[in-house]
Amino acid sequence: MLATSTLRGNEKGLHKIALIYRRLQLLTDSLNAIHSSYILPPLLFTVSSHQVFGLYGLIKFKGQLNMFSYVLFIMLASQGILVIMGMFTALADVHTVSVRVKTNLEKRHRSHRWLRRFHAGCATIKVRFGKLNYVDSFSPLSFESFAIAQTANMLLVD
Repeated sequence: MLATSTLRGNEKGLHKIALIYRRLQLLTDSLNAIHSSYILPPLLFTVSSHQVFGLYGLIKFKGQLNMFSYVLFIMLASQGILVIMGMFTALADVHTVSVRVKTNLEKRHRSHRWLRRFHAGCATIKVRFGKLNYVDSFSPLSFESFAIAQTANMLLVD
């Protein structure tokens, strides 16, 4: 009798955890419509342009401007680097942790029929960027590579 009641309590706890995970998926899906088109692309464009103009100013106007102008260019470039590497790495960690949690739950509950089917049907949580792409662990490096390439292109045009 005691084993039966603890088993039922355990199943209730597992069911509650599964419902929380499912609610997180639904919340992410509803917020991805806003993030993917209205927040992340303009933010990335703004931060990348700050970094490009900051690096361009530091390299192009060497020895021509006063110290305050150099501080402005340093602040623009460092702000761009910090936001891209910090914020987009944190957004990529959402997907990485989701994959790790889903894999651990699938391994732990492979003998439980309902939970095994539930975890197989769950998708990983992804922060969308645009219509098809999502932020993964290589996205910050790709964005940094893009900003540095655009800085080089601007320097080559002059």
